[in-house]
Amino acid sequence: MAWQPNMDGLKNIIAVLSGTQDPNPVVQQKIHEALQTFKTIPEFNRYLITILIHVKDQPEFVRVCAGLILKNNLNDPKLPVDREEFTFIKTEVVKGIHDEGLKVRNTCGMIITALIKRDGIANWPGVVQFLCQCLDSPDPKVVHGAFNALEIICEDHCDDLDNEKLGRPVTYLLPKFLSFFNHRDRELRSLAIGCVIKFIHIYPNFMAINSKKFLEGYFFLANDPDISVRRRVVAAFLLLTELQMPSLRPYIVEVVKFILSCMAQDNEDLALEATEFWKLLIHYTETCDEAIRPLLPNIFPVILSKMMYSEQDLVDLGAHKEHKDSHQEDKPQDVKPQFTTSRGDKNQKEDEDQYDTLSNWNIRKSSAEALESLGRTFKEDTLPPLLPLFEKGFQSSDWLARESCILGLGCISIGCASEMKPYLPKLVPYLFDHLVDHHPLIRSITCWTLGRYSSWICSQHDKEANIGRLVRELISRTQDHNKRVQRSAISALAAVIETSNDDVIPYTESILTCFNFAFQTFQRQNMVVLYDAIGTLAEVLGPELAQERYIRLLLPPLLNKWEATSDDSTDLFPILECLSFVAVALGSAFIPYTKPIFDRSLRLIESVLLGTVLYLQNPKDNDLPNRDLLICSIDLLSGLCEALKHRIEPLVMTSKLIPLIIEICQEPTPDVSQSCYALIGDLSKYSMPTLLPSVPKLIPLLLKGINHRFAESTNNAIWGLGEIIMTAPKELILPYSEQIHKAVKHAFDEGIATETCAVTMCRLAINVPALLAHSLRKLLQPICVALGNLPEETEKIDAVKGLCHVVSMNPADTVPQFEAFCDLLAGFYDPSPELMNIFGNLLHAFKNQTQPNEWEKVMESFPNRISKIFKEKYHL
Repeated sequence: MAWQPNMDGLKNIIAVLSGTQDPNPVVQQKIHEALQTFKTIPEFNRYLITILIHVKDQPEFVRVCAGLILKNNLNDPKLPVDREEFTFIKTEVVKGIHDEGLKVRNTCGMIITALIKRDGIANWPGVVQFLCQCLDSPDPKVVHGAFNALEIICEDHCDDLDNEKLGRPVTYLLPKFLSFFNHRDRELRSLAIGCVIKFIHIYPNFMAINSKKFLEGYFFLANDPDISVRRRVVAAFLLLTELQMPSLRPYIVEVVKFILSCMAQDNEDLALEATEFWKLLIHYTETCDEAIRPLLPNIFPVILSKMMYSEQDLVDLGAHKEHKDSHQEDKPQDVKPQFTTSRGDKNQKEDEDQYDTLSNWNIRKSSAEALESLGRTFKEDTLPPLLPLFEKGFQSSDWLARESCILGLGCISIGCASEMKPYLPKLVPYLFDHLVDHHPLIRSITCWTLGRYSSWICSQHDKEANIGRLVRELISRTQDHNKRVQRSAISALAAVIETSNDDVIPYTESILTCFNFAFQTFQRQNMVVLYDAIGTLAEVLGPELAQERYIRLLLPPLLNKWEATSDDSTDLFPILECLSFVAVALGSAFIPYTKPIFDRSLRLIESVLLGTVLYLQNPKDNDLPNRDLLICSIDLLSGLCEALKHRIEPLVMTSKLIPLIIEICQEPTPDVSQSCYALIGDLSKYSMPTLLPSVPKLIPLLLKGINHRFAESTNNAIWGLGEIIMTAPKELILPYSEQIHKAVKHAFDEGIATETCAVTMCRLAINVPALLAHSLRKLLQPICVALGNLPEETEKIDAVKGLCHVVSMNPADTVPQFEAFCDLLAGFYDPSPELMNIFGNLLHAFKNQTQPNEWEKVMESFPNRISKIFKEKYHL
């Protein structure tokens, strides 16, 4: 007898579901508790499918709610479903394909795919064919319902649909979908191509064999009057460009023309999706170069037109309001969240921000990125069609056209750097003139573009006329009455500092005076860019910054901000990062300021660790602390170690730092551990006596940190091990030496952090040479290459000493890779007397073990550079 619901139970469940739209939290809590109770009823899923399919006197949201709960239950593997229940639900849910309600039909589609995911298509062999047959129904609702279900199935189970054991349903589905490309119903055309797109990822054999038919179908729909259909055609071409370029290559010209037509549309969603095409295409310029190059004159006008601010952009930016806003405090929503980043990441983010100061990705940003990508790809061929467009834009009475062309000029600054040189003597003065334009958005983008050409400006012969003017002009703009201009100017000034290197030294006092004034006038968001500029200056100047007059200008306002910013403010992150760079640059001159910064960093670390414990104990009443605060604090401590060197030891000795490090490393996340392992390495270099009792705990934690999924934290863990090896007593290292060598060698073999691995293996070999000796024949050549890439600093010198020690004990294993070894030794530009003695003795030992005529042959086989160095330095 067929299952029948208990009517009282059915009414009870319906009553609960009817309250799901009540916003009262008390009601919602009761509903949640009731639903949790219902889940314990063995037949609960049958009641849900009954409500969805058969209880048509209830509002649609009640039926849909029942269906969504059923879908979630099916997706939860912890909730058992027996075979009889599967059969019941499958039998009932397909009836919903015919339902009057769109949301009910869509929900049934989701349940069908959840059933397939949970139970497999093999256990429901007829469902796909049934849905495909529904596409032939004269009832539009049935066709729509079947298509909605099939689109979900194609998205989630396309691999199964191309499974030979299941009869490859794709072979009858795809032709059916193609037949709907010319259907009169626009929604069905959209659904049809939507289903087809799902298979491009796997590109089944049927699709490959019939690729021409599918492409003809896409091009047919390319002229569809419906925007949603054309958006899906764009999506198809994007996927084909990314995944199946060989099949698209013969039609690339037609595709480009279609993309350009979509970009030219007023519909921003369509235009934005089309613009994404260019960053995919540039990966295939080798195969498409000849086809695309002639189209550049057609491509650039469209891209440039989309780089102009729209009227809505101007409204969102408040560009029509009062230009003088530097005195107004930033609203909380105006201040972007702060995250720890590398300097390279910051530069990339600043570029994106200058494309458009709006926070969301849009057509202007995407078009600017496209122009930059095309400039990098086509280089000299970019300028003939593009420069006339710039020239026209520069002369336009429309300030928005001028602004977009200045942006475009900045976009090609990297890809066309050498090609632009002949034009810059005229263009740079034009840019300087626009630094005082009436429109803040023009002043802002001009700062950014000048920053992008700072390398060329700084390379000109008359330093004062070029670097001096650029620095003065940008400093002037940092005092602009518009916050956006201030931000662009300080960012561009940072770019000048970075590219000019020592040439910026004569302007240091002016720059620091500018920074000092900015501390008084900048609002919150611009302060973040100021901290980054200070960090850049500290990196470039290094010890040159440690002059008393510079310190007086920089440290008081910076430390005032540090003291005034609360521990729980994200504004503290960039300050901590900035202090780290400043501390390293000032070195011992930073000692008077160290103690309170060290103590607060520890307090911040303790606060995050305690907050994490409280959150794990009671997540409802406690927030999870921001891990970036932990990372910034650890990085600042590393900076203090590098600044103070061995003078950091008393601070570490009287603190809880080592136990805190051990606690952090117990359950590390990659970003936190990356910083923590680096701090362990720094403490090993400069404060080993304080670290010594904990070395037996730290080495296993560092070994645990060698995880090939996280290259950067693995690099730091291996580097930390290398520092411990060099500073800890030999007897502490020996018990772990085999584990260390094995773990580091495995990472080296996998190509992870190869230079750091080579250094650490060779450092270990100083005291335990046998471990490396076992693999010398295989490892010598790649180790020599890795070490050869490093600068002649302590780590490389240590490593080469260890490698020479192993080589001297295993000359026979060295012979097959002797040239690589000699190339490494010859690569030392200025070896110390100690190294020269080691190298000379070792090379002469090899010579003495070789017959004279054989040695001459060896020397003659080497590149002239190596032979010459060996004869001059080592008298070989």
